[in-house]
Amino acid sequence: MSLGVLLIIILTTILLIILGVNKFNQHPLLMLILGSLLVGTLAGMEMEELISLITSGFGSILQGIGLIVVFGSIIGLLIEQSGALNVIAYHIVKLLGAKRLVTALGVLGALVSIPVFCDSGFIILSGLSKSLSNRENRAILHLSLASGLIITHTLIPPTPGPLVVAGNLGMADAIGLMMVMGFIVTIPVLGVSIYFSKRQGKNITLEEDEQQEKLEPAMSLLAAIHPILVPILLIAAASVVNLMRVEAAWLVVLGNPNIALAAGVVLGIIQVSYKYTIKAQKPLITKAVEQAGPIVLITGAGGAFGAVLKATPLTELIKETFGSNLDSIPLILFMSYLIAALLKTSQGSSTSALVIASAIMAPILASLSGISTFQYVLVALATGGGAMTVSHANDSYFWVVTQFSGFSMKQGYRGLTIITFMQGLTCLASVFLLYFISQFF
Repeated sequence: MSLGVLLIIILTTILLIILGVNKFNQHPLLMLILGSLLVGTLAGMEMEELISLITSGFGSILQGIGLIVVFGSIIGLLIEQSGALNVIAYHIVKLLGAKRLVTALGVLGALVSIPVFCDSGFIILSGLSKSLSNRENRAILHLSLASGLIITHTLIPPTPGPLVVAGNLGMADAIGLMMVMGFIVTIPVLGVSIYFSKRQGKNITLEEDEQQEKLEPAMSLLAAIHPILVPILLIAAASVVNLMRVEAAWLVVLGNPNIALAAGVVLGIIQVSYKYTIKAQKPLITKAVEQAGPIVLITGAGGAFGAVLKATPLTELIKETFGSNLDSIPLILFMSYLIAALLKTSQGSSTSALVIASAIMAPILASLSGISTFQYVLVALATGGGAMTVSHANDSYFWVVTQFSGFSMKQGYRGLTIITFMQGLTCLASVFLLYFISQFF
């Protein structure tokens, strides 16, 4: 099978999933499973192997983020019901003013996603958009936060994806430079994401929220934010410990996202206990679990679809097609971006795209001579740009954002998908600009 034929199969299946959900009003869970069966069958897989891939893919993605989604949903509802989100919103408004809320949430997302997976970051922070929606369009705020989170998720260590890229490319000693350059590239990409969040968000109409309470500092900022802050700090500390190879097993355990978010749940329960008795808290937690259920199932179906796509010969065909005749840095940068973008668009996971694309590029780079450490970093950042291009129906983050924001699938495409496309292109353009500037030094 040629690369062209396989891409036609994948793109046609993605189109059928979109049509099934939007045009024929079918549930995304059903369409993603049917899409997995269709791709696997047309790619020539045995039915027994295909079913195994679907079930293992469904389970593996839930193993990674299932509890994170549930715990994050509980934390979000608890701090919302405790009034903490209004306190956080009050301080944001006081510090920045109402005109800068979109920028504030974009920057907040970019900072949080450096140590935290964007999925759990959005789950924890998305309630801020609701608390601030009486001062700004809620869809715009959701998009700014979501797009800010995905930037550093693919560009800046110690997020796992960029760390793996550094390892695959043999540049573990250059992680500090990668972080610095990642921050530089993040600035224009964040600017574009904020601009398109405003542009696309103003065309998205969401159901009216209940009237928001007046923003008043009912508790201190630290008391309000600690169920969010503690998990983030634990995860960040564990990432730093792993990065520096320091012996601190207890911190690594506490910094596991599942454990860290479980700690956030406990802190959220303590926080909300000032307003609700223990008996009254049970319905709150039940509601949060019910809200997380559909997201977990759809995310699992996306994992099944991704597992089937990974089992196709896509990676080998890309390597056969593009793995030779690369004799210039600009071409290498473009190919790194394109391979990661194809993988991201076809199988959904940014981390998988980063891992596979960097593994493909590593032997190509090793076969060339005269490539500097700075240029290796640019290749890593170009790969990161591809890994954010684009978020759509087979991406678990797409479903986390749409479900927690109240977007329809069509609104998700109109918002997050378009924004991530523009983010990826901006990242690539920024990397090229840095390369050409470096030629003068």
